[in-house]
Amino acid sequence: MLSRQRVLQQMQLSSSERYSEILRQTLRDLDAQIAGLRRDG
Repeated sequence: MLSRQRVLQQMQLSSSERYSEILRQTLRDLDAQIAGLRRDG
């Protein structure tokens, strides 16, 4: 969860659209991993 919070913080601070898109993709990937852990846990 700390990684997810860090990504959200970086998204708020980012002024680069390209970097923001990378962060959005990273957030989607982290959310999928978290969902998998909850489903398997």
